[in-house]
Amino acid sequence: VKKAKARDELGEEAVPKEKPKMQEDNREYDDTIVTQQDDEVYADEKDDEFEPYFSHKITPKIMITTRERPCKEAYLFVSELMGMIPNAYYYERKKHSLISMCKQAGEKEFTHLIVVGEHDKKVNSLIISHLRKGPTAMFKVMSFVPHEDIAGVGEVTNHNPELILNNFTTRLGRRFGRFFGSMYPSQPQFDGRRVVTF
Repeated sequence: VKKAKARDELGEEAVPKEKPKMQEDNREYDDTIVTQQDDEVYADEKDDEFEPYFSHKITPKIMITTRERPCKEAYLFVSELMGMIPNAYYYERKKHSLISMCKQAGEKEFTHLIVVGEHDKKVNSLIISHLRKGPTAMFKVMSFVPHEDIAGVGEVTNHNPELILNNFTTRLGRRFGRFFGSMYPSQPQFDGRRVVTF
């Protein structure tokens, strides 16, 4: 009210009304963002190694392993991964090298290999490899909270989860989104209570 009165009294000398600053106003145009009209990207995606998963030709099957003698947290982390990813199976590493684990996974017709890494008895990395020819990505695990420690968590059902991929809008981002998406059956069962978000 005081500002409005001052503006009425001062007339043209009054301080102009400020426009609120929004995060969207500071955003700069990014030419790497894929638009709906980017036919080149969509044509590339029709021919990439992930297309058979999205066109229901291949059902993903994931092998999960750890280091030779994993810590207790690694077992808990693997258990959470298996609850989050359908068709995921744990195989003990024993004394096998990663190369022999990849060979074994290929022979058993696994489509992906996930290796859970640890340091000082804490899970600290995740390697995900699409078999046979890649790609392979390594991720740093910053923190881990088991689902039973989340307040108000609901019961998980055995349905295929709905997959939500947020902000994978650049060309590289779309490739990573397809990489993550290839680990999940492309037919979610919406009557269940399972959602996975990246």
